[in-house]
Amino acid sequence: MAKPLVKYCGMKRAEDIAYAVELGVDYIGVILVAETPRGITLEHAAKLRQIIPSHVKMVTVVRNADASFIQSLIAQVKPDYIQFHGDETPEFCAQFKYPFWKAIAVKNKQETAAVAAEFYAASALVFDAWSDQGSGGHGVQFDWSFMPEKKENNTQLIGLAGGLTAGNVQDALPLFEQGIIDFIDVSSGTEARGAAQVKGEKSKEQMSLFMRNLRG
Repeated sequence: MAKPLVKYCGMKRAEDIAYAVELGVDYIGVILVAETPRGITLEHAAKLRQIIPSHVKMVTVVRNADASFIQSLIAQVKPDYIQFHGDETPEFCAQFKYPFWKAIAVKNKQETAAVAAEFYAASALVFDAWSDQGSGGHGVQFDWSFMPEKKENNTQLIGLAGGLTAGNVQDALPLFEQGIIDFIDVSSGTEARGAAQVKGEKSKEQMSLFMRNLRG
């Protein structure tokens, strides 16, 4: 039986990426947002790019960056996808003529579907929890019933993010089986639990347990 694709995000260390690849992830995500604990520089991202094998796709996450930064990102890092995770408009995201994903902060079902429809040009949409501190990275799970139904003629990949851990990821499998999502996007859920957690430093135990609980 088919299983969801998997993106491990918020990666900062080469050894964590190597282990994620060994576990069979489909996407490696790095965060290029300076004010976040999981954020890295363009130079760091370019170095990590060199160790990601071609069969695993690199996704660089940005939030409300200006156009010149995006152009530098494309030139220096050459990711497979740019994930826009802020208040970017569809026009802003599409202007670079570069494959992109768009994160959608989920507030309610009606608004979520309306916003998602505006980003028809995105290669993928990632549905994440809304917070007054900004979407993503807070380990918060949203009401999955707010996920819009995927239209049959829509070729976009649909991802689920927000508060996913090894302990609850199996609960998301029905969304995949119903054709609502294509991939799982996890960041804090692959870090150590409790006081041992260091944002951006992954735990081999949690990384492997997450994949085992998701794919068996």
